[in-house]
Amino acid sequence: AFALELLGVLLLSTQSAIALSAFSRASALLAFGAVLLAFGAVLLRTLFRAVFVSICYNNAL
Repeated sequence: AFALELLGVLLLSTQSAIALSAFSRASALLAFGAVLLAFGAVLLRTLFRAVFVSICYNNAL
């Protein structure tokens, strides 16, 4: 009975460790996505500004 109880505790701790690693992986993915989104927004803004400036410059000529 003691061995069975120990096995149950071990199984529970393994399951919780797996759940924790999955949670940390999801949060890391979320953080990576946020950084990627911010970088993409800056890139897009720079691109739009470059296009806008070139259009205005061509119209000025």
